[in-house]
Amino acid sequence: MKFSNIYFIFLIVPLLHFFVYQIGRLDIKSPIKCLKLFKSNNFLGLIIFLNLLIGKIL
Repeated sequence: MKFSNIYFIFLIVPLLHFFVYQIGRLDIKSPIKCLKLFKSNNFLGLIIFLNLLIGKIL
């Protein structure tokens, strides 16, 4: 899709969200924490969408 170099720089943001926030805080023995992390997938999708827009526009 011929993304700009900014796309690859901003690709760090969703990776950090996934690895630091979701995997780092995962506690499979706490259903409330698991639900909160599952719901954060919406935010992760928004980050990826914005990253795609930034990569195509700039």
